[in-house]
Amino acid sequence: CDGAKVARPLTQMMGGIPTPLTELVARMMEKDAGKRTGSYREALEQLEKLMVRTQTTQQIRALQAAPAKRSGGSVWVIVGIVGIVIIVGTAIYLLSR
Repeated sequence: CDGAKVARPLTQMMGGIPTPLTELVARMMEKDAGKRTGSYREALEQLEKLMVRTQTTQQIRALQAAPAKRSGGSVWVIVGIVGIVIIVGTAIYLLSR
């Protein structure tokens, strides 16, 4: 449909989201099947790689941060985003069957 709405990028809805995650979500939501993530499994593999990189980066930053103050808030943001990506991926998978 030419008049269909296009989803806003995640970065417009909330700042601080890792670029690779916003790119993955954008590919998963792509209308053009040729540009969309090939399969649910492919999206899940990309998400797992992203989670490992994000966890490693957070661990490095935590070690570099002042030991007196550390916040786990950003972890919950990532967990929430991962949950959304899994839900969107499942929906795409189910709709493409």
